[in-house]
Amino acid sequence: MSQYFLQRADCSHHNIFPGVDIFTAAGDRVMLSLVEFAEGAVVQEHEHPHEQMGLLLEGRLEFTIGGETQVLVPGDMWRIPGG
Repeated sequence: MSQYFLQRADCSHHNIFPGVDIFTAAGDRVMLSLVEFAEGAVVQEHEHPHEQMGLLLEGRLEFTIGGETQVLVPGDMWRIPGG
């Protein structure tokens, strides 16, 4: 494995909810995740200690953060405060 380039197979993989798979690469001070959703998959409301940001690459995603819901399309981004 290269110290500079990663393939999906190099990442840790977890099924975090039914139909939701996450592939994660972590460095010393940063983490990047690719999350794949099966059609109709639901992620239950939860919290993380650190701020997170994301970018929708394809499809449509109904997303609720802090009680605000939006339907996202490719190119849309989001920010989730920590806590």
